[in-house]
Parts: sequence; C-alpha cells; structure tokens
Amino acid sequence: MGRQCDQVQPGFFCAPLDYYTYEAEQATGHGHSHPQLPGAIRAEAPQDCLEYDTREPVGRKGRSRHQRSPPRAPQPPVPSRRSRQQPPKLDVEEVVRDTAGRMVTWTGLGFARVRDGAGLTFRVDNVPYPMDYELLLRYEPESAEDWEAVVSVSSQVLPTSSRCGNLLPSEQMYREILPHSQRYVLLSRPFCFEPSTPYEVTMRLQRAGVTQRHPGAFILIDSLVLLPRVSELPGLHGAEAAERQEELERYQCLEVFRMAPPHPLAQACARLVCSISALMHGGALPCQCDPQGSRSSECQVQGGQCECKPHVIGRRCDHCAPGSYGFGPLGCSQGSVSQLCDKVSGQCRCQPGTVGRQCDQCQPGHWGFPACRPCQCNGHAEECDPRTGTCLRCRDHTSGRHCERCQDGYYGNPVLGSGQQCRPCPCPGYPGTRHYHGSTCHADDETHHIICVCAPGYAGPRCDRCSPGYFGAPEMEGGECRPCQCNNNIDASDPEGCDPRTGQCLRCLYHTAGPHCAQCQPGYYGNALQRSCRRERGGGSAGRGFGMGRLK
Repeated sequence: MGRQCDQVQPGFFCAPLDYYTYEAEQATGHGHSHPQLPGAIRAEAPQDCLEYDTREPVGRKGRSRHQRSPPRAPQPPVPSRRSRQQPPKLDVEEVVRDTAGRMVTWTGLGFARVRDGAGLTFRVDNVPYPMDYELLLRYEPESAEDWEAVVSVSSQVLPTSSRCGNLLPSEQMYREILPHSQRYVLLSRPFCFEPSTPYEVTMRLQRAGVTQRHPGAFILIDSLVLLPRVSELPGLHGAEAAERQEELERYQCLEVFRMAPPHPLAQACARLVCSISALMHGGALPCQCDPQGSRSSECQVQGGQCECKPHVIGRRCDHCAPGSYGFGPLGCSQGSVSQLCDKVSGQCRCQPGTVGRQCDQCQPGHWGFPACRPCQCNGHAEECDPRTGTCLRCRDHTSGRHCERCQDGYYGNPVLGSGQQCRPCPCPGYPGTRHYHGSTCHADDETHHIICVCAPGYAGPRCDRCSPGYFGAPEMEGGECRPCQCNNNIDASDPEGCDPRTGQCLRCLYHTAGPHCAQCQPGYYGNALQRSCRRERGGGSAGRGFGMGRLK
C-alpha cells in the first residue's frame, strides 16, 4: 500500500535483495572426482608433501597433520594417537554454529566445509521474475591462502520467457578467485534466471595458484545468493528513474546485501527495497509465521523475520535451534533428549554438548549451560571458562578472549587459522633473544612490510638504531642503546644532541660544555648540573672557579 507502493499491511513483508539465498549446508556435496563438477581434476600432492596445517570448524580441535610413518616389519604400522582421535574427514561436511554469545558472520545454520578439489551443487527453482541476477558467493577461509571457484550454471529445460528465451540452454562457466582477505565474491557476469525453470549451480572449490590438490586443505562456504539486477525492473530504468538510481547509489543500498548478515538499511534504502520487492513479486509477501514456533502472526516489515519462541529459529520460526529439541507450542527445549532416564542408573540421554547424570553441565570444550556451545578459540585452545566462554591456555603465541590476537612481540592474524599464524616480530631479532629491541609490531596493509613498535631508546622500522638521546650498537647481537650521559643538558629529541655510537655530548645547552655537559662554558660560572651557569661580569674569570662555583 502507499502512494509509491513502499508500505505493507500487517502480516506482510518486503523481501530483501538477498532473499534468494541458498545455504551451502543444504547443497549437495561432491568428491573431487565427481563427473558433475566443472574444471579439471587435479592430482593429489605427493605423500611426502602432505604436511599442512588447517583449522577445524570453530570449537573443535584445530590441527590435522598427515605424516608418512616408516614401515615396521614384520608387524603392520600402528596408527598414532592423533590418527586414532581424528578419523578421515568427509570431502564436504556441515558445520553448525551457534549464534549465542558471538558475532554472526553467516546465514542459515552455518557452513559447508569443502575439501580442496571437492564441490557443491545448488538447486535454484524459485526465482520470481525473469531477469538477470548477479551471483554472489559468501565464504570464510580457514587459512591465509587464496582459493578459486570453477562454477557452471545450467538448466536442462529450454527458457521460455521473452527475457531469457534468447539465451542458449547450455551451461555458462565462471572461474573466480576467492581472496583470503575477503568474505564474498561477486561473479564476473550475471545470468538470466526465469520462474518455473529448474537450474543447477555447480562449483569446484580449490586452492588458487597451485597445480595439485591437498587433502588437508578446506574452505568454509556459507551461501550462494541471487541478487536481482534492479535496473531491469519497470520504473527503474530509463530517464524517469534517474532519481531512484541515484538514491540506490548514494546510500549504497545494493552493496549492503553482499555481506552476511546485511547491515541495517537506511530509511531511503528500505523504501526503495520495498518498491523493488513489490515489482518482483507482484506485491508484498505474506509472513506465514508458524503458529507453534512464533509469538505472533506478524513479522518484521523488512525481511519478514517472525518473532520466535525460546530456542526456535528460522524466518518463519518453524524449527528448533541446534542443540535443542521438542518443537511445540512452548518452543524448543535444551539439555536432555527427553524426560525419560535409564531406570537403573538414572542417567538421562543428553543432547550433544551436555554431560552429567541429569544433563546439567556442558561437556569439556563447551560453555554456557543450558545453551551449551563450543568454545570459540580459533583452533589455539581446546577449553574455555564454562561460564564466560573465555579461552584457557591459548597456544601459538595468541591471546584474547577467543585467542583471536597475537601476543606482544608477534604479528599476524590468528583468526584465519591455527598453528603458525602468529610470527615473531623481527625487531631486529626475535622475542626472547638479546637482539630483540621491540615491544610489538604489525604488517603494513599496503606494502606488507613489518613495522616495529620499538622499546624506549630504539628507533627505525626494525628497531636497529638508537633514538635521539641514546647511543650504542643495537644492530649487533647483544648490542643495546643506553641514555647519553649529558646531565639533562641536551635536547633529548635532537638527533645530533649526542653521538649515537660513542655517547659523547655534542650540543650542550644552558651554557654548559664538556663531553658530558658537566661544566660551564668558558666565560660562565655556576653549577652545570643544576643548569645555573651565568655569564661572568667584570672581565674574565679571575676569582671564579671554572664551572662549579667560586674558589675559596
């Protein structure tokens, strides 16, 4: 309703631009040799090269190493303790994340964790309007490597609409780089989708810039999104729509929907998005809130999220959150699987993540009972405080509530992986050596050069020079910078106040002189150590002591 069709009646909502989001954890997974995957199959890296650090899904143990063990005769090799604890992983597995107590950077229940060379197939069969759609892939890297996606979009049915009917039904191919520093990529060309036609979007995920696949490398894929090319809609192209187009660009209304989850909309964007939704769907969409899982039949105007009962999730509030059970009029429950227990021991059947006879505690590696969720330690710790979730005993030179930053003296981004992600600062030596003169460091965003934050008395990008007012040989092993002994009679910020190698005072102030500025200049008398040198009066220095007062 409304003069510009930008308002909705109660019980209806406006679809956001990323409404057609397809979750990776619901897609079909394929191994690297599946014939449906586009792109060439890469050979596996030689066994001798299979030494690779990866991160498990957050909250699980985070390092997997593949090692060749020497043969033992005549007995067969005995698997290591690590290999017994970590069975081989699937090529594609679901990673469920709990939203409680953490910033949400994904949609749906979580991610699909895809091995190097494996892939996914998304099925698209519900587009509302025949037009070009941009394809957006949201992801989260597990290491500081770039990946690439080889993507095909195909349909076995001939397009029939006037908009898409002029396109060939054969597949359209893409090859896109997924930079490790980003969280989404917009495919290079749009694709024309039409209603009532089933499509398949199939992709092979693999590391970029290499020729062999590594079975220990994984990437987290969040979702595939179809973003409508709104300029094709009636009222949004041509000269009469210039004002609307200008508003879309000024408030960055289209860019908001690329990140997961989208940021709140500006008021101008909300109005335009409602108009776009009405044009695509022939009006507003019904809320359809589940009568058991929701508190009301009305939903949010933007996006259509219903108000859910405890531990119920979904736009329509139609299913239980991870770790809960018993969807019904009161919502969902957590803790034990049911109210029944073993008639002999009294042990309840516990939900994943809970332990105890009555399922009243979180198991090790989890916190926050009753909504137990995995410790989020970025692979650098296994345990956290059971009440607060603060990680305990961070490894790999990390620190912070989630082991998410490097200790002083180390640099890097430990959030992106585990193990050797925090590297020692070269200032100029490493922490713990006699040649380390820094306090911390960081990598410059543009040049990627290491910039040290030096300890007092040291200067230079690598802390290998003495700062003004200090002297020594810090570039040498065991060398250090010491304050120049000038009795506070030089400008400590003057680079030429004293010799940076010998410490000899060069620019004495307050009418002082000498190698340590401990005397008054000729023609002056007084106490140089107290800055009280005054000019002699009455011709010469007769009857005056040199520098330290009168002679008696």
